Amino acid sequence: MRNVNKKKLVISLIKDDLINTKLVYGLEAMGFDALHYCLHLSETIFNLMELDGGWNSEPIAEYYYETSKKVKRLDIKNSNKPVDRLANEIYDGLVKLKTRAQKL
Repeated sequence: MRNVNKKKLVISLIKDDLINTKLVYGLEAMGFDALHYCLHLSETIFNLMELDGGWNSEPIAEYYYETSKKVKRLDIKNSNKPVDRLANEIYDGLVKLKTRAQKL
């Protein structure tokens, strides 16, 4: 798969995961136990980005989950642009962490 297409695919998956995460947080705020409805797309994202290598990926997973929490504060009623920006921020951060880990 070409890198440009892979990047677009990964960012699209991150956006889907963020929207699902926002929904789960919203359901939980209303008193529902919605954790069972998480899609766990991060595993697919990490595999596509080849972040599942032999080096320690715990900082990468922690970064992904902590940064994804920002979606709680986003207003996405009228536009998905905030989700687009957050998805790109997460992607760029994962690339930086991957590059740093490969240098070790």
